Amino acid sequence: MDTVEERKDVENPRASTMDPDTACLTYRPHLWKKNNCRECGKTKEEHPTTILEAQVNKEDPTEVFEILDVLGTGAYGSVCLAIDVKTRNTYAIKFIELGAKKSKEVLGIVNEIAIMKDSLECPYVVEFHGCYMKDDVIMIVMEYCACSVEDILFYCPEEEITETQIAAVCAAIVKSLAYLHSFNISHRDIKSANILLKESGEVKIADFGVAHKLKGDRDKLKTMAGSPYWFAPEVITADSYDNKVDIWATGIVAIEMAESRPPHYDMEPLQVLFVIPKQPPPRLKEPKKWSPDFVDFIDKCLQKDPAQRQTAKQLLNHPFVLKGSSTQILEPLVKKMLTRISSKKRRRFERRVG
Repeated sequence: MDTVEERKDVENPRASTMDPDTACLTYRPHLWKKNNCRECGKTKEEHPTTILEAQVNKEDPTEVFEILDVLGTGAYGSVCLAIDVKTRNTYAIKFIELGAKKSKEVLGIVNEIAIMKDSLECPYVVEFHGCYMKDDVIMIVMEYCACSVEDILFYCPEEEITETQIAAVCAAIVKSLAYLHSFNISHRDIKSANILLKESGEVKIADFGVAHKLKGDRDKLKTMAGSPYWFAPEVITADSYDNKVDIWATGIVAIEMAESRPPHYDMEPLQVLFVIPKQPPPRLKEPKKWSPDFVDFIDKCLQKDPAQRQTAKQLLNHPFVLKGSSTQILEPLVKKMLTRISSKKRRRFERRVG
């Protein structure tokens, strides 16, 4: 169900000379003066000919990294654990094989890289460490995280996540969204698989493949993008929507952690698209089992009317978010689950490839 909106233009500051890192990304000879680009001053021989080429590190990735393990696979490709052969630092590398529709894929990849670069100052967004290309495969290098929230739910179903641990994850999501939304960036695919956990217990938001940066407060999104079980009603029914869809998805993730699965998980994805707009907002099945603050947090996130739904900035001061603000809350859980997750994930991968 994931789709990527196609960008219609690339805005770049105009200058006579620019640093290579901020040079214009497009190859537009009509803007040139004599043999030099008016935007960055580069010659025709030096100038990148594609948007993606401007982002790619020129080194041969096979000489920079050694692949240690496969961390996961998906429709986009795979993510591997790698080590820098010189520094011995470990990274996660996302491999994306370019298909027949290269132009659309490239725009999506460039968009993802740009948003990750713009978010380097946010401690709750997975860090970007570079982009490489080998043949027709793009490699996006990111910081390595031990597992995802989905890994804990899927590989350790017998482990009950406590309310305080849920609060810690939700607090990190809300803080990351407050940062992203302040720059008009909508993630559009908040779900347990994209909430990563470091061994130290830090929470990182990942996968900006369908994220979008709005041009202003009045700009709206129109393309259906993301994962159906976490869709806000307006993604399905409205002509347009804004970044409050991320808040709805956060509420769904909170229920997912409490009950092991998101609401409507027993239905087919297509069926869910018909159910979400018609039914009342999902709520915890056993509200008395949880604190009033947790129940209220979900209520604030899962308002069908986006105008009634709180913003990430408003949720920063919610008692449930404040309850999860300690960075040490999740460390024991991750360390306890890591060996179990790794062994089960390895066996599952071997069955799939064998």
